[in-house]
Amino acid sequence: MNECSTVGSEQQAVSSEGGPPRKKFARRMPVPLEELPKDMWLVEHVAKALGRSESWVYKRVAEGVLPHTKRTGGLVFIPAHVMTWLTAEDDSPKASRRTTRAKSARSRA
Repeated sequence: MNECSTVGSEQQAVSSEGGPPRKKFARRMPVPLEELPKDMWLVEHVAKALGRSESWVYKRVAEGVLPHTKRTGGLVFIPAHVMTWLTAEDDSPKASRRTTRAKSARSRA
């Protein structure tokens, strides 16, 4: 069995197998939209609104799936576009890896 001991905001999971302890980090919680700017968001605002890390936001921008614009050398997000994207992602059926692999194998043949 695993036990946890709290150290600051991190938790240390103590393994019963005698291995080194694993760190468990607290899960990020989305910030209420009322606490964020109304007109434009930066990367940190999107991360807070979605309860994700800033690196997660940068990855989605690099993949071209998160709507954004570049202004003055930085990324800017329109809150309405981000929320529309988020609801569209929630409604879309996600294909399993097996289905995706089968389709790509058929297209190669």
